[in-house]
Amino acid sequence: MALDSRDRIFLMTSDVEVVSFERTGIIVSPELEGVRLLAREVERQLNSDPINKNIKDAHVFNASSQKVQVVIEEMLCSLGFESEKKGLFDHYKVKALRPDYYKKEFGGVI
Repeated sequence: MALDSRDRIFLMTSDVEVVSFERTGIIVSPELEGVRLLAREVERQLNSDPINKNIKDAHVFNASSQKVQVVIEEMLCSLGFESEKKGLFDHYKVKALRPDYYKKEFGGVI
């Protein structure tokens, strides 16, 4: 079968890498160090064999993205995250915003 420009191929590699974006000159605090440690733990778990296998099994052509989300949600909830936390942006113009995952620790991690 020939592929044309409308066809896309998505490959799942076995490695997930956390990339950090921090302001220049940011003060390194215990909270920031805690977030960095948490990010490394998320990365470690996403790269663990059982979770990686579950993601690969769920990430198939024409499958619902919700199947992958369930795998990730279970892992993040085990680390203390909440899914689609409501009310975090009540004091903003667009009040209904909900992050995919939120953790109250360290002043709030989205």
